[in-house]
Amino acid sequence: MTLVSVIFCTFSATAAEPRARAALPTGPVDAGRVLSARDPVGCAQLGNADAALRDQLVPLTDPNLMPPWLPMRAAECLIELYPHDPVTTTLAAGWLTDPGTLGLALTVARKIDTFAAADAVKLAGSVMALPEGADKERLRARFAQSASPDVQAVVSPVAGAN
Repeated sequence: MTLVSVIFCTFSATAAEPRARAALPTGPVDAGRVLSARDPVGCAQLGNADAALRDQLVPLTDPNLMPPWLPMRAAECLIELYPHDPVTTTLAAGWLTDPGTLGLALTVARKIDTFAAADAVKLAGSVMALPEGADKERLRARFAQSASPDVQAVVSPVAGAN
């Protein structure tokens, strides 16, 4: 057997092996580590949706953290697990109005129907209060896809003209 044959056989054998998914540890979960993984688990698998988990997720939404998908996944989990929590709603409103957090704002827009109806309408109002531009239009278009007629009414072009 030649050296090339040995190398080819070695790579062929390892390439065919399926990649195993990392199992979550039992007990307290390090949300940052789990959400940083290339193949993360779902938000519901992070553990009990309690204040301790929420407090782990909040700082992970900093848009300067690496890997770049970490803040997005943390925001998704905050919205999914704590949609009625004032902390989540306050953060979401901040992401909508901060020009440096467009990705997080688009996450809010994509998950707008998860929020309480009154909060969703307030968040839609925040979008309409943004200065005119491409970001506002992108967010407005996403909010317009909401299943809530109240949210749709706030972001409709007619509502924006008032």
